[in-house]
Amino acid sequence: GIMPVQPIYVTEGQIMVARSVGDLGAKTIGIIYTNDDAGKDLLKGAQIKAAELGITLVEAQVAPGTDDASAAVTTIKDANVDFIIGGAIQATIPTIIKELAAQGNDKDVITTYVNVAPVIAEAVMAETEGKFDVYGNGWVSFEGDRMNALNEFAAAAPDYAANAYAMTGWIAASFFVEGLRRLEGDEIITWENYLDAMESAPITNPFGGVIDFGNGKRAGTQEMNLSKINSTAPTKWEVVDGLRSMDDLLN
Repeated sequence: GIMPVQPIYVTEGQIMVARSVGDLGAKTIGIIYTNDDAGKDLLKGAQIKAAELGITLVEAQVAPGTDDASAAVTTIKDANVDFIIGGAIQATIPTIIKELAAQGNDKDVITTYVNVAPVIAEAVMAETEGKFDVYGNGWVSFEGDRMNALNEFAAAAPDYAANAYAMTGWIAASFFVEGLRRLEGDEIITWENYLDAMESAPITNPFGGVIDFGNGKRAGTQEMNLSKINSTAPTKWEVVDGLRSMDDLLN
């Protein structure tokens, strides 16, 4: 009965590898991950996709919240990888990125959507500028017709119009209400026919891509965009590629 809407880390790890291979032609990818649920799930996703594509994945582990990532960075740097995944969330990713810069890394880094925030960019951009780029995934887009959805949300919840958490709640609600819309006309709504309705066809995120719950699939968002740290951007991140699925990235 769980139907994830936001990205789950296992799926995001797969998307990171797909982007590394499809966009950048990477043959060897390094991943520095934390030994916690977030890091291990990102690693698991990266392992799945790397094995599927026949890509070498070099792994290095750090403790969550550590202030010393030197050994892990040395492992990845010595492997001469083509691209690096930062498999850690906000408490640890600045330490990893700063250590990469300190050891003279020149390979670009991608990290999870939860790190695409001004505070993370501000913590590392002085050290990375001119050395390598830091990218991050995203799953909410305001391009094109999606501005209509943003205006609808803002009109319905004006006190929360700029609140990202409220916006993601709105997105989740739109999915689950769609299940009810599909049952319109049924005399009785049960958990069983509601699940059938949710799985009957893919559902579009009003601010993003399509999620398919069919055949028991529970992978969350399967289309993500890409941002890059830019010290001159208002939020210190700029979007450099739109929402794309793994199939799109690899084809």
